[in-house]
Amino acid sequence: MQSLFSLTGPIFALIAIGYLAVSYKLVPKEGVAAFGRYLVTFAIPAALFKALGERDLAEIIQPDYLLIYGTGSLIPFAILFLVAKKMRNRPLDQSAIIAMGGSFSNTLMIGYPIIYQLFGAKALVPFALTLMVENLIMMPLVLTLAELQQNKKDHVLKTLGRTFAQLLKTPIIMGIILGLASSALALQAPAPVLKIIDMLAASVGAVALFAVGGNLVGIRFQGMALDLSQIVATKLILHPLAVITCLYLGPTLDPTLTAVAVILSAMPMFGIYSAIGERYNMGSLCAAALIPATLLSFITINLAVFWTTSG
Repeated sequence: MQSLFSLTGPIFALIAIGYLAVSYKLVPKEGVAAFGRYLVTFAIPAALFKALGERDLAEIIQPDYLLIYGTGSLIPFAILFLVAKKMRNRPLDQSAIIAMGGSFSNTLMIGYPIIYQLFGAKALVPFALTLMVENLIMMPLVLTLAELQQNKKDHVLKTLGRTFAQLLKTPIIMGIILGLASSALALQAPAPVLKIIDMLAASVGAVALFAVGGNLVGIRFQGMALDLSQIVATKLILHPLAVITCLYLGPTLDPTLTAVAVILSAMPMFGIYSAIGERYNMGSLCAAALIPATLLSFITINLAVFWTTSG
C-alpha cells in the first residue's frame, strides 16, 4: 500500500501544485489553457506516434480491447442519458452532455502519467486504443445527439459524417493515424526528428497534471447537487464497474491491456468537458463536475491500481 501511494501521491501533488500556482497567481489562468493546447497539439500526438510507430501492427490492432472498452463506456453513457432525458425531461443536447461526463475519462492528462509509470511504453498501445474509442466512437455519438437538438432539420447521418470528419483532423487522431502508418510501412523517421519527438513525449506527464490543477481554479458549483452527484457517481463508480464486467464477460485480454482499461475507466472526466459543455449552455455544470470528480478519483484510481497490480 505504501508503494501504491508513492506512485499516485506525486500525481495528485502535481495537480495540487498547479491549483496553488494559479490560485496565487504565480501562473495566469490563461497560461494553463496554453499548456493544454500544447499537450493536445504537440506533446501527446508525438508520444502516440512514437509508441505506435515502434511496434508491429499486429501488436497494435486489438479489436477485443476496442469492443470491451467501447461497450464498457457506452453502458454508463446510455444509463445517464436515459436518466437525464426520460426521468428529468432534459432536452437532447443537455442529456448527451450530461451523459458524456459519466463515460469519458481524463485519459490524456491524468491517465497517461499513471499508466506510463506503471507499465512503461507497453501501456501506450491500450492508451491509443482508448483514445480511438473516445474520439472515434463516443465523441461522434455525443456531438451528433447534441447537434441534432441544435440543428433539427439536419439528417442524423449528415450530422454524424460532419462530426466524424472534423474529429479525424484533430492532432491526436492524426498522431494515431501516422503512428499506425509508420508501423504498417516499417518507416523510420530521421534521427533528429526522433529526438524532437522524444523530447515532446517526455514533457507530457508533469505539464498535463499541472494543467489539470490550474483548470480547477475559479469553478463554482452552487445549486447543482443532484446533477453533480449523478455525473460523478456514474463516472467514478458505474464506468469502471461496467468495464470490469465487460472484461469478465468478454474475450480474455493481455494482463497489461486489462489493467490499463480498468485504471483509465476509474479516472475523472476529461479536462475539456467544460469547454464542450459551454457550446450547449452547460459550461457551469460541466466545470463544476470536475472538482468533486478529480478529488474523489484519488480513491477510485488507487483502488483500480491496487486491484490490477496486487495479483
